[in-house]
Amino acid sequence: MQNGANNHVRLHEHGNSFAGLRACSHQVGGHMKKGGLVVHHGRKHLVLKNVCSQYQQPCVLDVKMGFKSHYEWADEKYKAKCRLKDETTMQPSLGFRVCGLQVYQPASGQMHRKERAWCKTITKERVSEPFQIFAGGGLSAQSLYHDPDHGVLSQLRKVRAWFEAQRSVQFFQASLLFTYEGTARSAAEAHVQVHMIDFAHTFPSIGHRDENVLLGLLSLISILEKC
Repeated sequence: MQNGANNHVRLHEHGNSFAGLRACSHQVGGHMKKGGLVVHHGRKHLVLKNVCSQYQQPCVLDVKMGFKSHYEWADEKYKAKCRLKDETTMQPSLGFRVCGLQVYQPASGQMHRKERAWCKTITKERVSEPFQIFAGGGLSAQSLYHDPDHGVLSQLRKVRAWFEAQRSVQFFQASLLFTYEGTARSAAEAHVQVHMIDFAHTFPSIGHRDENVLLGLLSLISILEKC
């Protein structure tokens, strides 16, 4: 984890691409909107934002991105551990996996949750199921995912554009976090947001596009377009 933290500092100090992601995240409601890089007692720290603080009944879905979660320069024990974890999910075939979700159900006034153990049972044939469940609160799937101004897909396409253009950083084990207000009845009222989180395993890519995440993102967009 310490190496990952150091990578964050180097990216902020020496490259504009990570700042570009921060700008993109800000545009789509990113988690560093009111955070950034600060110096405290001579040490650099990332200040993050609680992205759910604005919601009364936060609906949250966590999607781990990429066809693989390990990097080739890691030691063999670590790579074997990551491969084993990946192979128990749909990640190697789809380029992402759902790690968990919670959605508020107005009719019962209860929060419905699907934990990691349930998510591991999702097969390629059932890939749309967690996304349908996530839209099972006050919003329809059409409103949550397809609203042209506020929906998830419109925001994912902005993230896709950033990944298509950038050549300076690559992400392993990063997630996309979908959030919205469970008591709302429209995407605009729900304040639907997409955040990119978990940057502990982020590295310079030395001029190469991050195909691992980008292709997984294209796969995710394709599936959500059918919801």
